[in-house]
Amino acid sequence: MVPGFGGLFFYPDQPDVLNVYLLDPEDAEQKAAVEDAINEVFPGAIPSGGIEVIEGKYSVVQLKAWYDDLRYALARSGLVGNGMILTDLHEGINGLEVVVEDERARAKVASIVEDAGIPPEVVRVTIGEPIREFSLRTRP
Repeated sequence: MVPGFGGLFFYPDQPDVLNVYLLDPEDAEQKAAVEDAINEVFPGAIPSGGIEVIEGKYSVVQLKAWYDDLRYALARSGLVGNGMILTDLHEGINGLEVVVEDERARAKVASIVEDAGIPPEVVRVTIGEPIREFSLRTRP
């Protein structure tokens, strides 16, 4: 809804401030447009501390395009279910995130990112624990 919008998030230790990435944080019209859009889409979501604007490098539109390209490339790579844990358009970092099981998978993701033409600085690749299914019927 707002060109230049790069995402929004809360810091856990500051739940009363909504952080918003904008490509031009000095643009008062853009900030007002973001505030209007948030109020329209998420009525009452702006907390008492208001909005803190942070300079973003990428718009959500650009991130989404890269995210779609990345997911497609990862799906074709054989990593899904074989070293890759999750992918995310991570608004809190104004970038993309891929969580993998080990260094082998991390190196493969770096290669996939390069082959897909996605700037490597856009994608954070971290090592994490595999996600395990949990059911209330079968407690661990």
